[in-house]
Amino acid sequence: MPPLPTTSLNRSVRDRNAGALLRLLLREPMGRKELARRTGISLTTMTRLTAALLEAGVLEELPTRTIAGRGKGRPEIPLGIAPRGRLAVGVQIRGDRVTAAAYGLSGLRCAAAETPHHGSSPEQAVASAIGLAKELIDKVGPERVAGVGVSTGGVVDFESGTLLSSPQLGWSDVPLREPLAQALGLRVVMDTSVRSLAVSRLWSDPTAPDSMLVVFVAGIVTSALVLDRQLHRGRSATAGTVAHTPVADGPGQPCSCGAVDCLEVLASDRAVQRVAVREGWLPADSSWDDIYAGESQAARDGLARLRRDRAELLGRSVGRIADFLDPQETIVAGRLGTAAEARLCLDAVGANRPVRHWPVTDEDWDRGAASLLIDDYLTRPTCYEATLSI
Repeated sequence: MPPLPTTSLNRSVRDRNAGALLRLLLREPMGRKELARRTGISLTTMTRLTAALLEAGVLEELPTRTIAGRGKGRPEIPLGIAPRGRLAVGVQIRGDRVTAAAYGLSGLRCAAAETPHHGSSPEQAVASAIGLAKELIDKVGPERVAGVGVSTGGVVDFESGTLLSSPQLGWSDVPLREPLAQALGLRVVMDTSVRSLAVSRLWSDPTAPDSMLVVFVAGIVTSALVLDRQLHRGRSATAGTVAHTPVADGPGQPCSCGAVDCLEVLASDRAVQRVAVREGWLPADSSWDDIYAGESQAARDGLARLRRDRAELLGRSVGRIADFLDPQETIVAGRLGTAAEARLCLDAVGANRPVRHWPVTDEDWDRGAASLLIDDYLTRPTCYEATLSI
């Protein structure tokens, strides 16, 4: 059958069909007929799509197997994601360093690298990110790399790839995606770090619920919302901005927004450290790790009380947000203190609500950044695979 002429409608249909079969194959290998049955795609179209993806090296044919339950059994050639197929490079821009890692579509980590910032300007950070990404791409093979996902803290406009604001980095209105795309010659997708965690959960776990709230606490407090297995970014890219959620019965702590007792000035790591320094339990140049120390018993007791108070306050606030949004799962991500303090936070969210703690490791951040690209790849595969556009 001759190929259809490429139109925006045809491309949209191919994206939907190819994305559906790839998502199924990420869960388990299966043959063309089973793929057609599960997706509702005609066998003719399925054959054409899988042929294009086999030609591109994205899929591979596996040893023939017999399908049970069909008379005497009929042999079928299963298809699977090629282990040496497409890769996504994830880059995370942090306050003190840039990290990068390459992942296959099935989640296998192939390579990783990191470099410290050589200064604090956006230009220096972008230069570090470009150099690190190039190093990693050369290492794994440029022909295998589909594109690059970039994550960072703050507020990111997904459509333009602009970092609108970042309290951690002290930047505002910084275009990041375009210089990276131009230097690397690849498709680049960019979003906030907490959103990358939410997308990573959807990509890496097929049992992930259709809706979830991920609240991340560190130097800031922010969140990501997934609805119908789609990340909700909002009209102005600020969906999930919970830093200025008011906290009832607070101490009257002023916030930069002009209000008092916002969640971030009471529950962030910086808020806890500020109180610890004010009370004399920590020196002014302390780091977050010092919050577990204390030179005297009185200081250690005071710091433990601070951590417990923060855990309960954060849990109550997350519970109110979850009550309003009613997600199937609520995740509190970040370092919450000791195991007992983390449990205290989750209990404060509410016993009748599915909630869990995600400590978040360095690898989680890298995987999250890569997942932004993989999510885009699975949504619009024709933008990445030329064989699908023929």
